[in-house]
Amino acid sequence: AAEIREQIKTGTHFLWIGNAMEILGTYIETDQGEKIEGLGIFPLHAKRQMLKRLSSLFLGSKEGIEIVGAKAQFTQQYLEDESFPSFCQVKRGIGLHVGSEVEGIHYKNFIGTAILGPFLILNPPFVERWVEALTGHDDTVLPFAALNRAAYEKRVKELRDPKTTL
Repeated sequence: AAEIREQIKTGTHFLWIGNAMEILGTYIETDQGEKIEGLGIFPLHAKRQMLKRLSSLFLGSKEGIEIVGAKAQFTQQYLEDESFPSFCQVKRGIGLHVGSEVEGIHYKNFIGTAILGPFLILNPPFVERWVEALTGHDDTVLPFAALNRAAYEKRVKELRDPKTTL
């Protein structure tokens, strides 16, 4: 835990997808109420519900960029400090937990989100900005950029449409 904490503190870039970030919280509560201790790096905990999987499509926003993907999870995450920085705002779908207006965490250069995808392929504007932050160059051109951007814009349009079921 100390090494991960130090790397986060010093600005190493991390992108943890799925339920991976839960281990960095204070605990994970099982269906039976048992608490599995986490590493305590972030002020969040998770509650597992193995017989009730949550699934939804997802549309959110992050610093002017729309974030798309899907969620399929057996846990819900809860921030223990509501002022802790989130990854994105929820527009449609499930956030950290049912009813949450935020998804994931973004602390320094650590990003953790339960949004699935394939996350990076589905979100080229996010990837461009993230790669620029990693490299310090603002001339990032992703492979198949035009095709990927067209698919992204189509997905955003679909998810904005209230007729699209989540």
